[in-house]
Amino acid sequence: MSDFHTSHQHHDILGRLIEMQKLNDDIQALTQQLKNTLKQIQKLQDKHAKLDEFYQKECQSLCTAYQNGSISEQDLDYVNKKAQTKGYSILSEDGIWNVLIDAEQTQVALIKQLVRSL
Repeated sequence: MSDFHTSHQHHDILGRLIEMQKLNDDIQALTQQLKNTLKQIQKLQDKHAKLDEFYQKECQSLCTAYQNGSISEQDLDYVNKKAQTKGYSILSEDGIWNVLIDAEQTQVALIKQLVRSL
């Protein structure tokens, strides 16, 4: 066996190759996750557009109907049960606004992070 194969330098080189192979594998896995995230962002944008349209065109009249009793607490309970509501009520203008703004701010933060990384 040559001196190279038994030397400390050889061991360091192999260690470096192992480190870089792991890094390479990690980047491949993270890139795949990022590709999946891009698909999720598109879904988010599509859903955001639908909710924003509802907010702009229908929400005010439905919230007024709820406030004046045309839509009852029982109706709201039914909607929440059937929709399996997990967050803000759809009949809360502030709630919808908060959801829309949070989604927008999160996307802006992502854009800023991506720009910084380039």
